[in-house]
Amino acid sequence: FRNWDRIPSFGAGLPERPDLSGRAGLNDNSFRGVLEFRLDGGKMIVINELPLEDYMKGIAEEPESDDIPQEKRKVIAVLARSYALHYLISGYEKFPDKPYTAADSPKIFQKYLGYGFEQRAPKWLEAIEETSGEVVTVEKDGKQHVLRAAYFSCTDGERTKSATEVWAENEYFQKFSEIFQSVPDPLGDDPKRSGSEACGHQVGLSGYGATQKAKVGESYRDIILDYYQGVEVRRFSPR
Repeated sequence: FRNWDRIPSFGAGLPERPDLSGRAGLNDNSFRGVLEFRLDGGKMIVINELPLEDYMKGIAEEPESDDIPQEKRKVIAVLARSYALHYLISGYEKFPDKPYTAADSPKIFQKYLGYGFEQRAPKWLEAIEETSGEVVTVEKDGKQHVLRAAYFSCTDGERTKSATEVWAENEYFQKFSEIFQSVPDPLGDDPKRSGSEACGHQVGLSGYGATQKAKVGESYRDIILDYYQGVEVRRFSPR
């Protein structure tokens, strides 16, 4: 797995990737695996090459807060792994003609902070271990496909949106449109962000809705099946 990191330099005390907690002297400039420095379009980039499960340990899309149920972390672990693996094996390229498969920005791929986050996130590591290798799959045309598992922050408490409503021109989401249907999301309205456009694209899994479902006792597998139609959660096999 080859992840592009937007870091011009790395090492203890450097300010380019500050620790998101704001604590002085901490940063996220340490990584597992191999760091490869390249010129790309006249700019230096750093590629972190490492196994997928090690990459997953550095995904920082769920806080360590006690307010987040562990089943919700498992949901995001499975979805984030599915999203990353999809781009490794499906033939759909996120960054065609580039020397990397992923990027560290949530605006274009996933929020990846590397080993620094891993050291601060024991609950996330537990979720990764308990769902090791698990992804969302769908059978279509006689094949098992790893889902490009779209997810977002919250809804207005009424429903998610279908892929056809939001991404009508997207080849992938139209091919799998039966998976990404609009579903009721009565628990998905985050009162702290009510009416906010920052809640995301609305397709797939509602993050706030998933949190509330986990709080009332739903398992991570059941939560995933609530939001995606006709899928399975299964351990990935290279075969």
